[in-house]
Amino acid sequence: MNVEKLNRIRQAESLIANTNLLQGTDDELQVGEAGDDPAGGAKWLSSLKQKVQQYFDLMPEALETLRRAGAMVKNPLFRFLERECSVLSALL
Repeated sequence: MNVEKLNRIRQAESLIANTNLLQGTDDELQVGEAGDDPAGGAKWLSSLKQKVQQYFDLMPEALETLRRAGAMVKNPLFRFLERECSVLSALL
């Protein structure tokens, strides 16, 4: 075996371990084992829920539309930002 193949094997093992962790199929994190969550979930999942709720509370209710001036409309960065703001405001 060469070094490149060993690196690919390690990357694949790391990817599988991370996927199992996200899916909750890791043997070390059985349901109710690592946490004191009253619903019986894993501790990392309840802390993730708290963090997501904090981010959700920080989000604004609506985004203001950008002012369209003659020179700004020609700027591709402005057009990109305008599209992003319109999509995000529709999601909010």
